[in-house]
Amino acid sequence: SFAGAIDILFGLLIIVVISRSLIFKKKEKTVEKKQGRRPYLIMGFLFMLINASSLIPFIAASKIIAENDIGFVNALIAFIALILITMFMVSFPVLVILLMPGRSEKVMVPVKSFISRHGTQVAQAYYFLIALYLIYHGVAGIRAS
Repeated sequence: SFAGAIDILFGLLIIVVISRSLIFKKKEKTVEKKQGRRPYLIMGFLFMLINASSLIPFIAASKIIAENDIGFVNALIAFIALILITMFMVSFPVLVILLMPGRSEKVMVPVKSFISRHGTQVAQAYYFLIALYLIYHGVAGIRAS
């Protein structure tokens, strides 16, 4: 079926993105701190829209939600949950700072240290599992039709 082929294509695209990130390492950038309030959630959502590594799984999950007949309310709940999960990496630090302004540094320093050392590997493993699921889902969809 066409939907199965799309799932396989998305899975393969994710594997290409992972492979590309393994081959081409990111260069270190110098970061200048700017003071002032920024709309972090909006910035994160906009960055997600131009970032293929998060956009491909988001589109694939949206497609799976849309193609299943789960009703409007359940589809809306699933889509909102998808947005929340996708935005978690951006919103988590902001929420910690807003909810615990005095203790946020105590929480965020170890998180930042872990993400700095292992974030790429965790993300690659996560996206690889998504890719495998999409390929499996696509093959199962093609076999069923």
